[in-house]
Amino acid sequence: YDDVTMVDIATLSGVSKGTLYVYFRTKDELFLEYAKLEIDLYFDRLQGYLSAQCEPSGVQGVINALGSAYAESQYMTRLLTVLHRVLESNLGFDRVLDFRRQLIPLLETTGAECERHLQFLQKGEGKRLLLTVHGISLGLQQLAEPTGVIQQVEEQPDMDVYRFEFQSALLNTVDLLLAGIERMAR
Repeated sequence: YDDVTMVDIATLSGVSKGTLYVYFRTKDELFLEYAKLEIDLYFDRLQGYLSAQCEPSGVQGVINALGSAYAESQYMTRLLTVLHRVLESNLGFDRVLDFRRQLIPLLETTGAECERHLQFLQKGEGKRLLLTVHGISLGLQQLAEPTGVIQQVEEQPDMDVYRFEFQSALLNTVDLLLAGIERMAR
């Protein structure tokens, strides 16, 4: 992300740098717009998988829906590892507040669908669950795709304990999380 410039983006997009600046004042604004598109696609996919199941499908149905949505949203998971740094950049309070407010309806709608399938969740807990899954995915994504020296270290034969496959690690962790929430709800 740090190495990409607006000139690079304009060149790859086939537009002039000036045209790009008409729509986006900074690379961070452009990134935020692209991240929002990918996040919207992810929520559309997840919502589609969950709502396609007429009957409550329980933990396994939600895990399957999450797995399918994440599998089709590989760009989003990588973007999210950069997103928080970008939100703290020069975007400003109003732009970040607007971005976060745009996500609330997605969290509420898809969270309610999670609650329908996970009947041990209380009303409103679905959106918190989705944010928790987001937090878990951020950490696991960074572990699954290390860079630089960490990647070189993990390539050593005795370092296999540090290697993660993102999606299976995420789904196993969410499965354990949901099992704990369900047990506590009883």
